[in-house]
Amino acid sequence: MGRSGKIFGITPNVFFLGIVSFFNDVSSEMVKAVMPVFLTTFLGATPAFIGFLDGASDAVASILRMFSGWLSDRMGKRKKLAVIGYGLSLLTRVFLIIVSGVWQVFTLRIVDRIGKGVREAPRDALISESVEDKEASRSFGFQRALDAFGGVVGPLLALLILPAVHSEYRTFFLIAAILGVLAIGSFHFVKDHVTAPGLRPQNQLKTILSLKHFDSRFRLYLTSVFMFGLGCMPVALVVLRAGELKNVPILYFVYAISSWVFAAFAAKLADSIGRRKTLVLGFIVAVLSYLVLAGSSTMYVMSIGMILLGAYSGLTDGIARAFASKLLANHHLGAGHGLLQAAVGLSSLISGTVGGLVWTMLGSTAAFFGGAGFMALGLVIFLLVDYRAKEEMIRIG
Repeated sequence: MGRSGKIFGITPNVFFLGIVSFFNDVSSEMVKAVMPVFLTTFLGATPAFIGFLDGASDAVASILRMFSGWLSDRMGKRKKLAVIGYGLSLLTRVFLIIVSGVWQVFTLRIVDRIGKGVREAPRDALISESVEDKEASRSFGFQRALDAFGGVVGPLLALLILPAVHSEYRTFFLIAAILGVLAIGSFHFVKDHVTAPGLRPQNQLKTILSLKHFDSRFRLYLTSVFMFGLGCMPVALVVLRAGELKNVPILYFVYAISSWVFAAFAAKLADSIGRRKTLVLGFIVAVLSYLVLAGSSTMYVMSIGMILLGAYSGLTDGIARAFASKLLANHHLGAGHGLLQAAVGLSSLISGTVGGLVWTMLGSTAAFFGGAGFMALGLVIFLLVDYRAKEEMIRIG
């Protein structure tokens, strides 16, 4: 730790929240890398079910993100809610050891997303409160890079561990859960930012949901994110395209590597060309990835599509949250990040459910072309909104 109190130029809170994200993603991405094959091969699930599973569970998380973000603003404390959320997700990996049917997996997935919904808005608000605005892109980018690196290590461990345990999934899930304990332990080094009672917002939840206390540019930003998300199918459904080629874990690893690489320099790119242009670039790459995936029939073409999809994830995830922070008053950080995550999750419910049905009835090509169309529409809306002033905008009090 340097004289400034920073670790490798990063504030301690952001650094250790990045460590939390890393270990949590190692654990969760190990499970995600094998789950489509586990569901379809061992439990007999269909693509429509997998799309509904991810969409419905993300919708549950979305609703809770709004509650948890608002609640963390009212409580003036973020850390406790974040720990509870990560803990719930860890428990689901333990109980995967005993599942025997698709609806048991569905229930555990819902609980896992409840944990995600509880933790993400308070965690993002805690990051925002731990840094100056000029450090927001770098801080969110650092957290996202470690999160993405965990997403690389997780599938890699899945490729190594599953054969080593002779495809015994109970043993595999137990190892994943043990690794997840390290995420909870890392919270010991995270310090909460407690807001004085007089500075905490007193708005009722229904007032927050009306959006009237948020800047108009933030409301327009939510709209564009939601519209784009209507075309962006859950990754668990997307990797089934690889399942047709019998290479789910390998191509999931390709996706994770790409996401990590692009997340590692996304913050520098945003500082260089601006957050808005970085997001536009990421959205364009997402549309291209779906067009490639729609026409893929070989391992080589499929890999290109997954690299592009990973690039989109790495370029936009952390920057989208830093972008939102610029438009939010400090006392609405939790609620605002909750609404942003809710927009992503609710659109995921629709895209996952509809995309899964289209996939089942008309095939994966139709699902990808349809998704690309909706994402292109979301991009157009984003480009039509005048965000120029927001790069210099001071947070509204």
